[in-house]
Amino acid sequence: MSDGGIGGGLSYWATINITGELSQEQLKAVLDKVRNVLGSKVTVGPSPEVNPNEGTPVEGVIKQAARLANTTDPQISVTIGEAKT
Repeated sequence: MSDGGIGGGLSYWATINITGELSQEQLKAVLDKVRNVLGSKVTVGPSPEVNPNEGTPVEGVIKQAARLANTTDPQISVTIGEAKT
């Protein structure tokens, strides 16, 4: 996970490694849940929590990436983004 200054705040980047014997439908359900959290809001206070209706917008997005390795550590990383016009 890394962060870098963007404007007046921070932008956090995370790589999520999902393993296991998941079917395509199960993996889709997991990613749908992640997308819901990233498009939600987070409250302030002593115990912040994700809330779809109140708080500060998370404004997260899932980026597409591919990693190639013959070990558990990536040897080549490629990130795919929108074409600039």
